[in-house]
Amino acid sequence: MNRKKLFFAGAIGNAVEVFEVLIYAFLQPYIISTFFPPGYKENNLLFFVTLILPFLAKPFGALFFGILGDLRGRKFVLERSIVLSGISCALIAILPSYATMGMFSFTCIIFLRCLLGFSLSGEYNNSFLYLAEHSEPKSRGFIVSWAAFGVCLGILMATLASFSMMHFIESGLLPVWSFRLLFIFSTINLYFGFKARKTLAETADFFISFPSSAPNKLKAIIVQAGAEMKSSVKSLCKVFFIVGFGSHITYSLILYAPFYLLKVNPGITSLKQPVSLIIYYAILCCTLIPLVGKLSDLIGRKFLFLSGIVLSTALYLLFFFKLANQSSYMELIIFYFLVAIADALYSTGEIEAVESLPGHMRSTINGIFMGVPAVLFGALSLPYFEMLLSKIPLSPLVSLTIAIPLFLIILASKKKMFTPHYVYRYELEKVKIK
Repeated sequence: MNRKKLFFAGAIGNAVEVFEVLIYAFLQPYIISTFFPPGYKENNLLFFVTLILPFLAKPFGALFFGILGDLRGRKFVLERSIVLSGISCALIAILPSYATMGMFSFTCIIFLRCLLGFSLSGEYNNSFLYLAEHSEPKSRGFIVSWAAFGVCLGILMATLASFSMMHFIESGLLPVWSFRLLFIFSTINLYFGFKARKTLAETADFFISFPSSAPNKLKAIIVQAGAEMKSSVKSLCKVFFIVGFGSHITYSLILYAPFYLLKVNPGITSLKQPVSLIIYYAILCCTLIPLVGKLSDLIGRKFLFLSGIVLSTALYLLFFFKLANQSSYMELIIFYFLVAIADALYSTGEIEAVESLPGHMRSTINGIFMGVPAVLFGALSLPYFEMLLSKIPLSPLVSLTIAIPLFLIILASKKKMFTPHYVYRYELEKVKIK
């Protein structure tokens, strides 16, 4: 299979789906004023519904697409997840406003938000798995790194597009409804992503592990996945915390911290400054992730991952103890350059996490131990972030913040911590990458 096509297909889904999620978050004031009923913020029930339903859809999406990946194939999952995202974006772009359709419009936007979260949960972890299964051990770090590259590219695209749109709307150069254009842009990009994925081949792992002789294939997948998980408890715990901690750091420092600075840091005086910090981070991270992935194939991932854990934890604590309230804009730029380096180093842990999954029913187990912690730690990041900020340095949460990375460091320090649970031994000849 052509490498360029593989890289594009692996990265484009993550990039566009992260783009969709973030433009929804960044442009939320316009979306609320267009689709939500008056007095929405004062209605606790409506607020609860809009907050909890999209969150509940995500872990179900991770589980559903995980099982589907073992039942119908990894390629099938990646195609369908990108189609669902495209449908949700297209419908948001043309959905009538609350002023026109009333509660029907509000109900539809909540449903489409759930659909978007559901599809994204199937996209993220399965893209890592697909690239890993389409790579040889000697080049797996570089190839899988393109899934993480897609996430950073999506952050960059969403930040640039959303705040450019906000500038034009608030300047009176564009009407409020113009935010719909970004969802149309997403739909077009997802169409090209779908076309690219249609030409991909299925992975050999799927055909080897698929229970073709079982009369009830779904039941066979669930039973075998349960057996694999029982025999791989320690390995899967490591996978869970590697993905969860990485998700928490990204949400906290990249999506929440810059805008918190605008509220409390006297050195941050305009919205352009926190936005520029995210842009600097994303540009450097997009550059470094493939390079670090390639380096991990040459020197191994253990040292790089350990460095990523230590640097990420140090920067996380530095933000809360000093930078949140006492820092200049230039210090923050340096800080976010260091965060980009830390994230690039830490991305090698996600490569190892994929390799540490059991040999059979890998997509199902991937959905549980990579998809669910990514969603769970990400969703809990905001309340955790706010509780930690309110009580620094006396908060007991500081010890928890240190405990998880310390646990990972202890595991990573063991000589064979990252020996894959399953070594790729195919009965069929593995697909060669040109």
